Amino acid sequence: MTSLVSDIQKKLQQFEPAEMCFDPATLTEDQERVLRKMIEAARWMDEIFWRQSSHDALQWRNQLQASRSPHDRDMLRYVRIHYGPYDRLDEFHPFLGERSKPLGAGMYPEDLTREQFVEYVQQHPEERGQLENAYTVVKREEGKLLAVPYCREYQQWLEPAAKALRSAAKYADTDSLKRYLLSRAEALLNDNFFESDCHWIDLDDPTFDLVIGPYEVYEDRLMSLKATYEGVVMVRDVAASEALRVYVARLLDLEKNLPIPEGWKQLDRTLTSPMSVVDDIYRGGDIRAGYQAVAFVLPNDPQVRESKGSKKIFHKNFLAARVNKVIKPLARELLVADQAALVTDEGFFNFVVMHELSHALGPNYTLTTSEKIPINKALGPHYTGIEEGKADVVGLHSLNYFIDQGVISPQREREHYASYLGGLLRTIRFGADEAHGRASLIEFAFLRNEGAIQYDSSSQRFAVNFSVIRGAIQKLASVFMSVEAEGNVAKAEELLVQFGTMPAELKQALDRCNHVPIEFEPVFLLN
Repeated sequence: MTSLVSDIQKKLQQFEPAEMCFDPATLTEDQERVLRKMIEAARWMDEIFWRQSSHDALQWRNQLQASRSPHDRDMLRYVRIHYGPYDRLDEFHPFLGERSKPLGAGMYPEDLTREQFVEYVQQHPEERGQLENAYTVVKREEGKLLAVPYCREYQQWLEPAAKALRSAAKYADTDSLKRYLLSRAEALLNDNFFESDCHWIDLDDPTFDLVIGPYEVYEDRLMSLKATYEGVVMVRDVAASEALRVYVARLLDLEKNLPIPEGWKQLDRTLTSPMSVVDDIYRGGDIRAGYQAVAFVLPNDPQVRESKGSKKIFHKNFLAARVNKVIKPLARELLVADQAALVTDEGFFNFVVMHELSHALGPNYTLTTSEKIPINKALGPHYTGIEEGKADVVGLHSLNYFIDQGVISPQREREHYASYLGGLLRTIRFGADEAHGRASLIEFAFLRNEGAIQYDSSSQRFAVNFSVIRGAIQKLASVFMSVEAEGNVAKAEELLVQFGTMPAELKQALDRCNHVPIEFEPVFLLN
C-alpha cells in the first residue's frame, strides 16, 4: 500500500497545476447568461467522454469519489486527468487494475480486433457505411455487429446539452452566434454536423467561441474512425487574432509551396480559414484528457474542409503554461546552453500557428487510386501519427516561406528551430503509443539520421544543425505527404520500424529529467 501511495504521488508530480482564471465582471448580463449556458452544455460532453474513453472509466471514477481515503483522493485526481485507469503518457498502461485498455476504447466491443472488424465489414458491405460512420457506437448482438447512432446512444446527455445551447442562443449578441448555437443544438440530436460546422467557421468575431461535439478520432486506436465528444468555451483575444490575418491571406501560396508533385496540390479550393487567439474558460471531454492541446484546427470532416475550409484556434493561456512550465525547463536540461536560450514564447507560438495551419494543407483524400478515400480511413490506426508529423514539418517548411517572403524576420528562424526541438523532446516523453509522441519520435530519429539534430555525448545535450535542417525538414515533409496521398500503409509501417524506436542516447537524456513536469494540469477558476 505504501508503495502504491508513493507511486501515485510521483505520477501526480508529472502534472504541474496551472490556474486558468477568468473574471466575468466586465460582461453584460446577457453575455454572462450565454457564457454560463455554454459551460453547462460543454460539461455534458465531459460526461459522454467518460463513457467513450473506456468501458470501466466511469466505474473507477465513481468508486473513488465515494471513498474518504486521502490516497483515494490522489488516485481520483489521477483518474480524472486520464479519464480512466489507463495512463495516457505511458502507452495506456493501467495504473489501477490489471486489464489493458481496449484499442477501441468504449466505442466497440472490448474483445473486438481490427481483423475481425475488417472481415465483418467485407462480408457485410451493406452495413459498411454505418459501422464505419464516425458517429456510431459498434456493439455485438448474437454474433452480429450493430451500429448505434451517437444521438441515440448518448441521448440522455445530449438532450440537456442541446437545451442549454438553445437557452444560450436567446441571449447571443450576434446573429451568427445565435445561428450556430441553434444549428449545433439540432446537430447534437441528429448527428448531422455539416451545416453547423459551416456556421461555426462563419462566426463573425464573437466575444465568446464554443467548440462542442464529436471531433477527434485519437481515442479510437482500433480503426481511427470514431469521433469523441469535447466541449471548449473560450473568450477571444481580438488584437492577437487580428495579427494572424496575414497568414490566412497566404493559404494558396503555402499550398503552392508544398514539396510534393504539382498534381497532388489542392489549388482549386476556395478556402475559408479564420484564425482566432483565445483564452479557455472551460474545457471538458476529449480535449482535456492527458495531453493538453494548445491549438487545434477544426472541423476534421474532409467534406467540410473541401467545400468550406477550416478554422484555427490558438489557446493563449494554455500555450503560455506549456512553454513556461514544461518546455523551457526541459530545454535548459537537454539543449546546449546557447540554443536553450533561443526557446521563446514567440518562437513556439509561430511554430504552433503553422502546425495547425498545415493540417489544412495537402491532400484530404488519397490521390493515387480511382476511388477517393479519406486519408484517415486509408491509413487506419497509422493516420493520427502520420498527420501530426506532417503538420509539424510542413509547418516549419511554411515558416521558412514566410521568412523568405519577408513576412517574418530572418532573426526568428533559429528561435523557431530551437523552440521546435524543445517541444519535440517534450512530446516524445508521451511515448510511441500516443499520436503526437509517435510523430515526434519519427521526426527526431529522421532528423538525427539526416544530421539535422546533433548530440554532444560529453554534455549529453542536443543541438540543431542550422546548416542542414531546412533541407531535412523539406525532405521529411515530402515523405509524410506521400504516405497520405498514396494511402500507403506499408510505407507508414516502414517509417515506424525505421524511426519509431527510442534511441538509447535520447532515453538516457530524458531519464535524467524526471523532475521536470511532463504536462500541466489546467485548473479553471471562474469567479
